[in-house]
Amino acid sequence: MTKTSWRTPTVILVVGCIILTLSMGVRHTAGLFLQPMTADHGWSRETFSFAIAIQNLVWGLASPFAGALADRHGVGRIVQYDRNLQYKGVLWIGFTSHLIVHLRFAPDGTLWGCDCQGHHIVQVKPSGTLLPETRFADVGLASPCFLADGTILLADYFKGNTPPPGTCIRSIPGTNGLIGQGKLYQFGRDGNLINEWTPETAPEPFGFKGITHMTLHPSEEHVTYTTETGKRVMRFNIKTGKQMPDLKVCPGETRPFEMDRNWAIAVAYLRDGRLLLTRGETVEVLNEAGDVLRE
Repeated sequence: MTKTSWRTPTVILVVGCIILTLSMGVRHTAGLFLQPMTADHGWSRETFSFAIAIQNLVWGLASPFAGALADRHGVGRIVQYDRNLQYKGVLWIGFTSHLIVHLRFAPDGTLWGCDCQGHHIVQVKPSGTLLPETRFADVGLASPCFLADGTILLADYFKGNTPPPGTCIRSIPGTNGLIGQGKLYQFGRDGNLINEWTPETAPEPFGFKGITHMTLHPSEEHVTYTTETGKRVMRFNIKTGKQMPDLKVCPGETRPFEMDRNWAIAVAYLRDGRLLLTRGETVEVLNEAGDVLRE
């Protein structure tokens, strides 16, 4: 990935230092104005010191909230490392507003990513050039899967109308607050909708997730997917449009806000049909029957 932006780490550090110097200069030079200001306004030294103390306290108390606000807002970025985890470059995505997740390469080498909360799909050419945004649907799409006929499967990451507190998940326009429906979509490369299904999703402790992780079977007959922190590894046949039996069900019950850590997280098929399943702290390799071959 080539660097296509002037916003390199060096530039960001230099500009940040300049901004910090200018903003801190007001505080560091306050003592120079103590005598003329107190004389002109009739303030005592104690009054002036008290005002500076309040400023320091407000600054300190507001810092965590300002930091949280900065973390939640702003454009997304894709950072690239080589196989030795050495930093190579960063690409800032100007039309996004949240984290970019579910990075996957299409057969033509294009890198896809998803801003689920902001309803954006990112596509980057092998040269590092950011492609113009294709609007597939104004929902929180994720988990792109690429079929041989050139069509794309995308899943609705969210479900319901109760986003977790402190998040900025966009609601679907015209739905009175609905953040997702947990649907599965098939689109053409141009963004036109071809098929739409409503597969089952699994209960999970926080009640807002739909199809959070999805992978296409090598046969291209069905997808396997999870509702993150749920118990089920589910399958849906895209040829017949019908739900299939679960590949695996983790033991235990799902209760609101109760985390027993015995859950299914993400899935990915290998070329030979074996499935990689992350469980939070471990990774399992499953065969076609759902048996654990390796952990």
